[in-house]
Parts: sequence; C-alpha cells; structure tokens
Amino acid sequence: MAIRVILKVGHPMLAKRAEPVSAIDDGVRALARDMVETLHAAPGIGLAAPQVDAGKRVIVVDLSVGERPEDLIILVNPEILSEEGEVVCEEGCLSVPDILEKVKRPARVKVKGNDLEAREKVIEAEDLLARVMVVAESIVGGAA
Repeated sequence: MAIRVILKVGHPMLAKRAEPVSAIDDGVRALARDMVETLHAAPGIGLAAPQVDAGKRVIVVDLSVGERPEDLIILVNPEILSEEGEVVCEEGCLSVPDILEKVKRPARVKVKGNDLEAREKVIEAEDLLARVMVVAESIVGGAA
C-alpha cells in the first residue's frame, strides 16, 4: 500500500471522464488499497481515483476516517440511480484544500457499483453519506 499525492483543482485529470473498469483485477485492488490509505492519511471521508491521478471509475468512502473498518465503502464503476430532496451544507474537498463552501446536494441517493470481488452493491444513502457519494461519483464521471 502507498499514500498517493492528491491532485489539486486545475489539474487536467480532474476534468476528464474516468474510464470504466472492465475487470476487477489486482491492479484495481491495489489502487483501491492505496486510495483508502491516502484517504485516511489526508484525513478525508471520500476520494475518487482521478484525485490520485488514476483515470478509473473507483471511489472510496469512509465517514469514520478509519475508526470503524465496517464503514469503509469501495465502489467500482459507481452510478447514481436516484436522488431525492435537497440540502445545503458547508463542505470541503481534498482537491480544493482550505476552502469550505455551502453547496446544494441531494438529501438521499441510491448508488450502484461493484465491490472488489465484482459483486454488485446498491447503497441507499442519506445526509453526509449521500453528499459524499454524489461528489465522488461526479468526479469519476468527469463533472467535478
């Protein structure tokens, strides 16, 4: 495992649409492990592969910042299936350090993706988890 450099706003990788992962192999698993280590070291609660200069559709989310291993979510090829409601909250981003802004996001989302064993996962998220999922999915989708 390795801590990777988190790219900052303005880097061209952050403006590109990430490539879908066609096969979950050892390279994808290593990327995910590095992303988790990078996320916890930052510390942060969500990270998308383009933020660590990898153009793949992989996200990691951990609201506990490593305190509760069962809270860790790794999704390959995440996709927002539905959004409900709206909330405005202050948020930050590891790629835009030292800046907090009030942003409108969905209050609830349903997200689909695969875990590292290629099993499909559907996550229904609310509140902070919903916000992080939307932001991470938007980065791999090239909408950051």
